[in-house]
Amino acid sequence: MKLIFDGPRTSAGDFLWYGFRPGVRFWSSGVLGEPGILPYKQQPAGMEPQLNEMANAFWAWFSRDYKLDWKSIGYNDFENYFNQCRLEFHCVESNNPNLLGLKKSGAKLLMTMAVGDDTIPSDNALDYYRRVAERMGGEASLNEYMRFFMSPGGGHTDLVQPGLSFTLADGMIALMNWVEDGIIPEEIPAIQYDFDLNAEILTGKIALYSLDKSNPALGVYETPAYQKLMDVKNNKPEADIIGRFNEESIISDIMADEDGMNVLKGHIGALLDNPMMQNAMGMKIGELKKMIPVPSMQEKVGEAIASLQELSPK
Repeated sequence: MKLIFDGPRTSAGDFLWYGFRPGVRFWSSGVLGEPGILPYKQQPAGMEPQLNEMANAFWAWFSRDYKLDWKSIGYNDFENYFNQCRLEFHCVESNNPNLLGLKKSGAKLLMTMAVGDDTIPSDNALDYYRRVAERMGGEASLNEYMRFFMSPGGGHTDLVQPGLSFTLADGMIALMNWVEDGIIPEEIPAIQYDFDLNAEILTGKIALYSLDKSNPALGVYETPAYQKLMDVKNNKPEADIIGRFNEESIISDIMADEDGMNVLKGHIGALLDNPMMQNAMGMKIGELKKMIPVPSMQEKVGEAIASLQELSPK
């Protein structure tokens, strides 16, 4: 594992390129939609590694040998292929740090990268950003037209890796606001999504990357779905996963809870603002739903109860 994290090196031990950072899930079971540059496929004799088709096709194409078995490539072979590839395909390199044309054009560039990218080691992007900042007169000057955001989570254009990451929509919104309205992006909203729960389990923001400072995520918040996930992982009985409010909960007790009050305000704020509601604060919220004569308001109270039931116990 240390060899993988360190990245490929020459036979003399010299640096060739970056590896994946610890914590990056660059393997999978090979199921469609799962992350990983190195999927695994169940074989009768055990687990046999299966290289990602994109990488596998590259080796066959580059070597001009479509029957090449990538598992036969040794350390010396890899070093020779690496050097040969740089000689033959330098014309398609996309690592030129000279962005003078971009600067003169007045255009804006928003660059993002996930530390957990399972296809391209994230230090690729960081290496490029460092060289661009050095070439273009420093980070402060560069940030006038190019900005780099590096999320602690997320994978290769997806949210399947653990940790906070951007969505494509939030990245595009930040870029559009910068270009069209002059709103310079200092941070971008980020989430961690659980596809089994079909819900966000973490929310927060990723600040503009800085070469000279630490780059923590900001305002990280665990959603009610996160607590459900932790309860399931810790094998808590179903009774412990039930939310802290239900139809029997007293309205005044719900209002005394910050999360509960926010739920009520979000669903039935107009009703709560009615002075007549002061006389109903000691009522169970389920009773309130039954006594309201307006069907549309009954529905809103029902929605509030459903949301309240999703709030995990404190």
